[in-house]
Amino acid sequence: MKNHGAELFLPATLGIIVAVAVSLHTWAATLPDWHQWRQVGRTTLTWGFWDIYHAQLRTPSGDYDIADPYAAEIALIIDYQRNITKKQLLEATDRQWQHLQVTPYNRARWIKVLEQLWQGVGKGDRLVFMLTHAGGEFYFGNRLLGRVDNPVLARSFLAIWLSEDTSYPKLRRQLLGL
Repeated sequence: MKNHGAELFLPATLGIIVAVAVSLHTWAATLPDWHQWRQVGRTTLTWGFWDIYHAQLRTPSGDYDIADPYAAEIALIIDYQRNITKKQLLEATDRQWQHLQVTPYNRARWIKVLEQLWQGVGKGDRLVFMLTHAGGEFYFGNRLLGRVDNPVLARSFLAIWLSEDTSYPKLRRQLLGL
């Protein structure tokens, strides 16, 4: 009597292996570009004894040109360590733009744009902003929240962390790997 189990097992196992490999390749191909980029620097924002978020800056090469900061694509990745409401995120962004002397007109318009895209965050959530040549893209984890087709808004958002005039010069230096 011949054992047909072994004859069926090998092709079925190979079929499963091929299916998993194709699925992993498809999944990797659909991830946003910033997943494969190299880290420029990382930092942590703290308030008192509490970590608010961990942040990292990535570029395709892992380099950041301070002389021409928006010449390449950039990803700012923020991993939250606390619960923060959408309203708190928007208010904090507006305060930082005030600090950077963004006009009240632009701040009001841009906050409305962000209000349509953002949601509150919780401990362990990841918000990503990827600067593109046309503007930028916001991600919640790997899910695209939306695109910003305004390069000035996109650069002003990154300026909160990357401008020489930022409220957080130590965090800037760490993000830039200085």
